[in-house]
Order: sequence, then structure tokens, then C-alpha cells
Amino acid sequence: MAHSPKLYTLNQIKQCLTEDTFQTIIQEIANGFALLSKNQVALAPVVHLGPFSTTTNQLDDACIKSGFIQSQEHFVIKIATGGFKTNLSLPTPLPTADGLMVVFSQTTGMCEGLLLDQGYLTDLRTAAAGAVAAQLLAPKDIEHIGIIGTGIQARFQLRLLKQVCRCRSVVLFGRNQSRTALCQKDIEEMGFTVEIVSNIQTLASKCHLIITTTSSTLPLLMSDWVLSGTHITAVGADGLGKQELDPVLVQRANRIVCDEISQCISFGEVSHAIKLDLINVEQVEALGDVVRQGRTKRKKNDITIFDSTGVAVQDVVIASMAMKLLNGVRSKM
Repeated sequence: MAHSPKLYTLNQIKQCLTEDTFQTIIQEIANGFALLSKNQVALAPVVHLGPFSTTTNQLDDACIKSGFIQSQEHFVIKIATGGFKTNLSLPTPLPTADGLMVVFSQTTGMCEGLLLDQGYLTDLRTAAAGAVAAQLLAPKDIEHIGIIGTGIQARFQLRLLKQVCRCRSVVLFGRNQSRTALCQKDIEEMGFTVEIVSNIQTLASKCHLIITTTSSTLPLLMSDWVLSGTHITAVGADGLGKQELDPVLVQRANRIVCDEISQCISFGEVSHAIKLDLINVEQVEALGDVVRQGRTKRKKNDITIFDSTGVAVQDVVIASMAMKLLNGVRSKM
């Protein structure tokens, strides 16, 4: 009998991975990073393709990540595209990113599923890592959460952060007025109050938890603007050439935590500070080590940074979880 992998659409995936699963996702992502720290995860080198455009200044590219966790069921290959900004101005607008995850059995080598998630699982697992970092590193009591950027990840970071943070006040900065207003509406529907500010310096002056979610190639958040005692989750610099933080801010930080150190040395906020000899690799901690250590006492004026570039162990965890839930739904049909 021929083997036929199961194919799941975005709608099916969303029906399984609802808000009710977010706490579990955060915990499973934390466990995945801990296993990475224990050398129980195998990761292939990241493949970057692009940028493809030769006529625009958009950073359109594709990223391929893959890996497996030892003694578990699956290995996963994920393809994600992003940065296709001109899609927004097409006669029929399209998202700026897409993607899928391919799930194989470690035992048989057979393809068990194609998750046509259009980037949804990547958005979830990225936001879950941000929640893990905030739970371990951010001040416990904050008045405002600063969000720089108005894309999908700005929304997802808050959706997952709600699970671990009591603060419900957001200060929002976006470059495009209409997209910022739409982002404000979506965030308010999540149960947050939102103040829109006209510049990032004002945002930084109000917030002790800041999340950067842009595709910038130049520093946006400058060291002089950041209050002592602030935690920063930097999400946008997930590929070559991207940067959101002033390297001097990275140097100023009391703790610098990466999702995967060798990867962040190649690209991410840490890479820029290292290239300028502002920090050395010995100052950088891996998130998995921090997870295993647990939350430690934070000094009032400490600045902490989480450099999130996206690691295949996150894709393995979220894809495996999705497959189990989807197969459970299918078995009941």
C-alpha cells in the first residue's frame, strides 16, 4: 500500500493551535531550548536564499531551517519567505511572507505531513520564544510594553506575552499611519490599551519592556534612549543585513541572551556588536542555559536583551505539536 503524507491547511492548523494551547506552546518551546542546551538537538546549517529583487529595495528572501530532537518522533524541514513588501501594493494585496513545514518520521524516514501554515507556525513559535525570554529576564512589574513595528509579529508577541505578563498597556510606534491604526485596533481587541507615539525615543522613555519587530537594516532603538532596568526582545534581525538595536545598547546590557549563540554571531543584533569589538562571545548566554537555570534575581537597573533569530528546534517543537493535535482531530472525524 502506497504511503501518502497528510496535508493540512492553515485553517485546520489554526483550529487546533488556538489561544487555549498558548501556555502549552510556551512551555514546549522552553523545553526545546533546554534540550538544545543539553546537546540533544541536531540542527542543520541555515540556508538563506535571496534577496531576489534587483529593482526594488525590499529584503525579499527565503530561509530554510531543519533539525530534530533525539529520541523523539519527527524531524522537520521548514521553508519561510519574507520581506516581499511590494505584495501590499498589488491590485489584490498579498501577505509579505509565506511558508510551510514538512514533517518526517525519524523511524521510517517517510514524510508524514505537510503543514501549509503560511508562516503561522513560525509566528507562533517566535512569539513563544519571546514569552519564554520575558518570563525569565524581564522585570516582573512593568507599566507599559513598548512595541516597535506594526506587522504580524507585533501582534503575535503580545498574544503570547499575555500568558506570562500581567501588563495590559502598550505604547506603539509604526512608520505607516494607516497600518499603525490597524495594528492598534487589533491589539485593543486582545484586551490591551494602546498609546501611539510619533517616535521611538518617546516610546523608550515610557517602557521597561520593549519588543522590536521590524525588518530594519539600520539601528532604530538607540542606547541613550533606553531606561535602566529595561528588557528588550529583539525579533527583527533574523537574517543577514538586518539590525534594529544600537550596538552600543548591546554593549551596555548587563545580560545578553541569544536563542542560539553561533547563529547570532553570524546574524542578529549580537553579530553587529561583535564585529565592532564592543562585546565578545563569552558575554553571551544561550536561552536554553537560562531556561535550565531558571529565573534568577534581577537587579533593578539591569538592562537585558534577548536576540531572537529563530532556531530550527522551535520549528521541530511546534510542527510536532501541530501534527499530534491535527492527527487527533482527524482520528475523531
